[in-house]
Amino acid sequence: MRLLLRAASGLGRQCCQAGHRRTYAASPSPPPSILAAIKAHPPKVIRDYLTPMPSHLLATTLSDLLPTTPSPSSPVVASPPRLLPPGHHLVYFPIQLPPSALVPDGADPHHSPGPPFTRRVWAGGEVAFAGGLPLDGRAVVCRERVEDVHVRGAEGHEKVFVDVWRRYGLGHEDVEARQEWEITERRTLVFMREQEASSNSYTNPDSSLSPDPHPASHSVSLTPSPTHLFHFSALSFNAHAIHLDPLYARDVDGHRALLVHGPLTLALMLRVLSDHLGEGARVRRFTYRNHAPLYVNERMTISLRKISGIGETQGRWDVWVEGPEGGLAVKGTAEVVPAEDITV
Repeated sequence: MRLLLRAASGLGRQCCQAGHRRTYAASPSPPPSILAAIKAHPPKVIRDYLTPMPSHLLATTLSDLLPTTPSPSSPVVASPPRLLPPGHHLVYFPIQLPPSALVPDGADPHHSPGPPFTRRVWAGGEVAFAGGLPLDGRAVVCRERVEDVHVRGAEGHEKVFVDVWRRYGLGHEDVEARQEWEITERRTLVFMREQEASSNSYTNPDSSLSPDPHPASHSVSLTPSPTHLFHFSALSFNAHAIHLDPLYARDVDGHRALLVHGPLTLALMLRVLSDHLGEGARVRRFTYRNHAPLYVNERMTISLRKISGIGETQGRWDVWVEGPEGGLAVKGTAEVVPAEDITV
């Protein structure tokens, strides 16, 4: 691990030096042809197998962050098989490109509009669970496609929003003809100009937004360490330098420290909610928006509040994350249904 982090730091220094030499005097908006080219990429089909170990390692990493939550026992293939927990799809279906084909910050080039829009953040998204995926090693597939690209912001301060849709299902065959999927996910990425500071990185740059004014029914506080970020990067095959290299995060992207992954925050929100719901209920749909960055070695608090529905668990829930000073960092909404509604 030390060798990898040392190498990442060296890469960051080289990128920082190169970044300071580059200038973009004109900084034009991305031409329509570039935006159209992103959407024109053919769908990616990523085949995988739902072996228990990646899910087990993610559960171990998340449990280490949550108070009074023991680490799970060694994974076994149960009969009947255990379903993939909500959010654990994030550590399957990795990017299928070699390191040399990635953009300089370690990201997928097929999502990027290119210079000067070289800074990328995970702005939010949604995930819907129509059925369960069994953790028994069977074949599964992901179909990924960019379905929307648009520009927002005043001239000279534009941001490029890219909506990546991923659909997950059982089996490796008939991917293009398939109409029904067990999991459907939208990931909204935002690309910003190279010279913009991280304070303008999110859909709402005001990191002092007040959290939900209503009291939470349940809250959990945690502090991610560099090791937690490294483990999640390794599990999700995510080479984005803002999560691995402090020099790159600070000197190139303008963050004060390593940035906590958007998908790691999503996995934590789903885990805290699922633990609170218990065995009798499951998340059907979860939508969320990232308002402000969360940083390594800083306290974050995940809060829940049921806002409508029947019984103690079924219905609509607010889920939000506050940063160390209490400002709103992430706002999410969950639709919760009986567990028997989501089966293999």
